[in-house]
Amino acid sequence: MIGKIAPAHLQGILMGTWMMVSGVAASISHYFSNAKMKTTATDPLLTNADYLQVFQQLGAWALGGALFLYLLSKKIGSFIDSTNEVENDQFHLV
Repeated sequence: MIGKIAPAHLQGILMGTWMMVSGVAASISHYFSNAKMKTTATDPLLTNADYLQVFQQLGAWALGGALFLYLLSKKIGSFIDSTNEVENDQFHLV
């Protein structure tokens, strides 16, 4: 997707940024997953309530993100289409 949206001279920088942000997000998610658990017990009867709360919040954030992306999808789609038209015009000029 970065290859379709980004200008040719910025694709390398943006791919590197994408990888860096993915790594930072994985590290942050590890921190939050450890900080979110309130108990140190391993008995499922004691930890299920904590896991239920965590996964309910994850589900709510995922639905919110999906709604946000749905609302932006037409704008993103038109941007991708206009970028492809410019690239196609450049190939015809050569």
